[in-house]
Amino acid sequence: MCYQNAASSGAKLIAALRHGILLLMFPPLLIFSGIIGLAYSRRNAFAEYPEADVSANPDAQTEENNEVEIPLYD
Repeated sequence: MCYQNAASSGAKLIAALRHGILLLMFPPLLIFSGIIGLAYSRRNAFAEYPEADVSANPDAQTEENNEVEIPLYD
């Protein structure tokens, strides 16, 4: 029904619908690309590399880890 109404309208309305569809695509694409770009730029923000610290300076004193791991799932 919507297709029939659009097809029966003039060429100006068809062109306006095409431009409207293209215009409405840009905000979601920009938001999505912004989220992906932010995630990519902060991909290593919470990574821990304890092996890299020891291999970079083997003479440095290593701190003793007194943390206890509690398994959440068996």
